[in-house]
Amino acid sequence: VWGRAPSPATDGPTARCRDITRNALDDCKAPVRAVDVNDGSSDHTDLASDLTLALNDTSPFSLGDTTVKLFVTNKAGRQASCNARIRVVDITAPVINCNSPGSSAVSFATETTFRATASDNCPGSVSVNVVGENCFRVVGSTRAYKSPKCTVTLSGPSITVSPECKAPDHVEWEVEAKDAAGNVQTKTCALVFEGSRRKLESPPIHHLRRDF
Repeated sequence: VWGRAPSPATDGPTARCRDITRNALDDCKAPVRAVDVNDGSSDHTDLASDLTLALNDTSPFSLGDTTVKLFVTNKAGRQASCNARIRVVDITAPVINCNSPGSSAVSFATETTFRATASDNCPGSVSVNVVGENCFRVVGSTRAYKSPKCTVTLSGPSITVSPECKAPDHVEWEVEAKDAAGNVQTKTCALVFEGSRRKLESPPIHHLRRDF
């Protein structure tokens, strides 16, 4: 019959969806609820708050695009559905670990290498490189002239400190880490020599390279 009004007994709800983008969390996944992709689903008789929403796929979602189906059910049990795209992106930069003691009460008997590392919330390669360095001395509280004998060399994520470095030498180096998604983090690492010169028996938290 033309012009027939909708019948609550026979007409179901209308499902409306929207695509969303979520940022990956520490586990490189993103939680998504059914209400997050709902875009104003309605029913002829029931209030929107009385409709039951459910997804065909369970949260959390991994990196990339996932197509999900939203099911909308009214009080009478009638159901409608629509599709939505969930996009999960990685915007978290890597975390850099200098792997150096920060300060040393002694100098090193041989060239000593510190290798920076980085961890990331998502799988994939993380590039780590030392992008700059400075060796100087501090007189009182003022940064003074560059230390003439304390030298450092750079190679990828590593910095090698010469045995001539001793108090009051300061060595600083800038580390840059970049993850597979292109997120970049930088960190300034430092080594401060204090106290008298003697052989370091057990270098803490660093990789030691000896040249014979």
